[in-house]
Order: sequence, then C-alpha cells, then structure tokens
Amino acid sequence: MKYKFWSLFCILIMSCKSQNISEQELANNQEETFIHFFKIQSYCSCLKNSYSNKNIFSLIEQEDLLGSYDALADPEILKKIDSLGKIFSLKVKPEEYPDFKGKKRITQYCLSFYTSQELDKIAKEEFRLHVKKQKFK
Repeated sequence: MKYKFWSLFCILIMSCKSQNISEQELANNQEETFIHFFKIQSYCSCLKNSYSNKNIFSLIEQEDLLGSYDALADPEILKKIDSLGKIFSLKVKPEEYPDFKGKKRITQYCLSFYTSQELDKIAKEEFRLHVKKQKFK
C-alpha cells in the first residue's frame, strides 16, 4: 500500500506542469495580445469607414464590443487605428460590373487589410511605442 501511494505521489508530482511563466513569455504574450487587438480594431475601423450608412455600426455596437481591449484605450492609439481604417477604406471602390453596380467588396478588402504584412508591421511598431511610453510613466 505504501509503495502504491508513493508511486502515485511521484507520478502526480512529475506530471504537474510548472505554472511559472518567464518574463520573456509574458512579454511575448502581451505583444501578441496587443497586436491581435490592434489588428481587430483596425479591421473594424476599416469596416466602419467603408459603409456609407453609419447607422449599421450603431446597431452592431449595441451588442458587440468590436474588438475593444484595455491596452488600446489610449486616445493616441485609437486615433491611429481610426486613421488607418479611413485610409484603407478609401481603397474600397464600387464594382464596375453591371450586376454589382454601386456595391463594394467591403468585407473582402478590409479582411485583406487585416491579414496584410503592412498592418502587421504597423501593429508591431505601435506595440514597441506603447511599451516605451509605459516605461516613462
């Protein structure tokens, strides 16, 4: 009986994964989270700025947080995100095909923006600036 107890105890101890997270892992996680939400909010900004009927998003915002994240509550970051969305939304042009006259591929273009390397680079740079700003507080 004693042998079984100690065997189970040893197995349990060895199978438990350490919950210690290194500073590097924490920093990487913060960077990934920041970049993820930066890109989501940029995507939402692109959508908001692409639709001509702004009431669509007032209805959506009644139920959806639209990618909000506390670290991105900084007004400077939000202005940059909105500017990015506006700039990219200007690239969304109405279709010229007769069957689609006047309609736009808004979701497609904004999703392309979300997955672009350009937005990845911008988000990484914004995270770097955000961390630098936090160190001086």
